[in-house]
Amino acid sequence: MSKKIHKIKSTEAESILSSEVLPFETLIFFDNRNLINFFNEEVSFLGKAFRKEFTIAYDYKIKQNGKIRALSIMHPMTQLSFVELYRKYYNQILYHTSISKHSLRKPIAISKTYYTPKMIQKIKRIDDENLEGYENTSFFRYGPMRLAHKIYDSEFLLEMETSYKYMKKMDISKCFYNIYTHSIVWAIHDKNYAKNNTGINDLFGNFFDKKMQNSNHNETNGILVGPEVSRIFAEIILQKFDVNLALNIESNCSLKIGSDIDFYRYMDDILVFSNKIENLDLIKDIISDELSFFKLHLNNSKESLIERPFCTNLSSLKVKISEFINNFVKDNFQKSNLEKLIDNIDYALNKDRFDFELLKKSIKTSKRNKIIDKDFNFSVKKIDKLYIKFISDIRALCSLYEMKVEEISYYILKILDKKIFEILRSVRYSENDKFNIFNIFVRIYFYLFKINPEYKNFLCIARFLLFSIDCFSENFKRDVKKIFSIQIGNFLKDYNGDDVVYCNLVILTSWMGKKYEINEDYLKNILNKNDYFCVITGINYCRNIKARNSLKIKFLENALNIIEKYENPLLSSEALMLCCDIYNCNYLDKMDKNIIIELFCNKSILHVNKGMPIYLNPETFKNKSKGLNFFQWNTGKIADLKKIVLSKQLLNVY
Repeated sequence: MSKKIHKIKSTEAESILSSEVLPFETLIFFDNRNLINFFNEEVSFLGKAFRKEFTIAYDYKIKQNGKIRALSIMHPMTQLSFVELYRKYYNQILYHTSISKHSLRKPIAISKTYYTPKMIQKIKRIDDENLEGYENTSFFRYGPMRLAHKIYDSEFLLEMETSYKYMKKMDISKCFYNIYTHSIVWAIHDKNYAKNNTGINDLFGNFFDKKMQNSNHNETNGILVGPEVSRIFAEIILQKFDVNLALNIESNCSLKIGSDIDFYRYMDDILVFSNKIENLDLIKDIISDELSFFKLHLNNSKESLIERPFCTNLSSLKVKISEFINNFVKDNFQKSNLEKLIDNIDYALNKDRFDFELLKKSIKTSKRNKIIDKDFNFSVKKIDKLYIKFISDIRALCSLYEMKVEEISYYILKILDKKIFEILRSVRYSENDKFNIFNIFVRIYFYLFKINPEYKNFLCIARFLLFSIDCFSENFKRDVKKIFSIQIGNFLKDYNGDDVVYCNLVILTSWMGKKYEINEDYLKNILNKNDYFCVITGINYCRNIKARNSLKIKFLENALNIIEKYENPLLSSEALMLCCDIYNCNYLDKMDKNIIIELFCNKSILHVNKGMPIYLNPETFKNKSKGLNFFQWNTGKIADLKKIVLSKQLLNVY
C-alpha cells in the first residue's frame, strides 16, 4: 500500500470542511466556509487547548421519517483536524473501504473535480438542468450507488430478481449510536493487536479512533451522527463485518454465495437473497452473530420479506404518482387546443387503421374552441377545485398502495419542481396565467410540507420561493412573497416540531424583508431556549430594528446562559461558534458583544501552568476570530440564497 501523503489543496480542504464534517440538516445560512482561512496557519490564540483535550459537539434534534433524530456539529478545531486525517490517510481510507464486494455505498476514489460555493454561484438558474455536472461536492467519489432510493430502480436489483425468489431486508439497530470506536482497530487488525498497541497513535486505526473520541467528549460508545466522516468510519467497520460474514457462511454452511444465497449492504441496511426462506433464516442467525463481535445487533421490528418481483409498495407507488402528476399538469396547464388538435391528428394518422371519426371530432372541437390557448384566469373556486382534486387523488393512490402521503411527500415535491419550473419558465404563458398556476402549486407545496415538515421538504419550499421570485416582475414578486409569508405564518402558528425547520422558516421570512416577516408572537417556540440555533435565529430576526430591542435582549440573555452551562466553554462547539458569530454580527453594539465575549474568555482555560489555569485573553480572541463567523449575516441577495440552496442540494447525503 502506498504511503505517499496527498497534499491537500485549498479547494480540497474546502471540500472536506463543507461536505465531510457537517450534518446536512443545519440552519440555511450556517456553514463553515470561513474555517478554510485557518487551514494553513496556526490558530495561535487557542494555544495547547486542543492538543490533548476532548471537545464537546453541539447536539440538536431533527424530525426524519416521522421520528426524532439527534445530530451533532463537531467543534470547529476538530473539524480542522479531520483535514489532517484525510491528508495523511486518504489512501488507507480507500483501501479499507474496498475490501468488501457486498457494500453498495463506499468511497471509490478522490473526486477529480470539486464544486466550491464560489463555483456554484456562477449557476444563474436553480432548475434541474443546471444541476447536471455538479455532483462532485464531496472529497470522495462514491459507488456503486450514491443514494439509497436508487437501489430499487437499478439493474442490480433486476439481476437479483433473475436469480432469487426472495429478498429479506434487515436493519442494524441504531448503528452509529452503538458503534464502539475501538472496533475500527479490530476491523483493520484484530482485537489482540488492538489491545497490545493502543498507544501507537501513528497507526491509522488508532489515529481515526482517537479523532472520533475527541470529537465526542472522549466517548468510546457511539459516534457523532450527521457528518460524512462518521459514515466512512462506520463503513470501514461494516466492511470487515461483510468479509467475516462471507467467510462464516462459506466455512460453516453448505451454502454457496452467488448461487444458493447472496447478500448486500447499504450502510446499515442489509439485503439477503435466496430461493429458500429457510436459507434466509439461517443467514439471519449468522448475521446476528457477526454483528455481536462489533457490539451491534439487528432491529427485528424493521425486518421484511419480499417475494419476487422485488418491488416495494413505495417503488410501485412512485411510478403511479409520476404518471398522475404528468397527466394532471398536462390536462390542466400544458395543452392548448391547437396542441391537442395536432396530437389527435398525429394519433389518427399513425394508427394501424386510419381513425376518421377521431380526426373529425378533433377538428370539430377545435373549431368550437377557435383553436386558442387555454384560459388560465382561474377563479378562486377553480383554484380550490384543482388543489382539492390533486390532494384527493394523491391520497387515494397512497391508500391503494397502503402508504402514507408523508412517506412520499419529498418525491412528489421533486416531480412538482420540474413541472412548475417548466411552466414558469415558458414563454407560452402570460404573467397572469403563471401567477394563477402558481397559486395552485403553492397550496400543494405547503400541504405536502405541513404533513411532513422535514429538512429536505423545507429546501423544496425555499427553492420554489426562489424560482418564483426569479420568474415574475416586481409587482408579482411582492405578491409571491406575501403568499409565502402567509403560508409560513399559518404553519408556524401551530407547529411544535424540531427547531431546525422552525428556525429556517423564520430566517426565510426575514430574508424576504420586514414586510413579509412573521409576527413576534411566533417566536415563542425559540424565545426561551438556551440553544445556539435558536439564539442566532432570534438575533437575525431582531437585526437593528428598535422595536425589537427588548426581544433582542432576551436572546442575548440566552446566549449568556449557553456559555454559563459549560465548565470550559472553549471546548464547546456550541459556545465557541456562538461567540464567533456574535462578535462578527453587525446587528449588535460593542457593549453587548463585550459582555458575552468576556464571560466566554473568563471561563475558557487555554492550558494549566504550574497548577494555575491560563485563561483566554478577550482582546486576543477578538483579534484572531475576526471573520470567523459560522452564521452568514447580511445574506440578503437572491443570488446568495440560490448559492446556499444549491450547495445544500448538491451535498453527498446517503
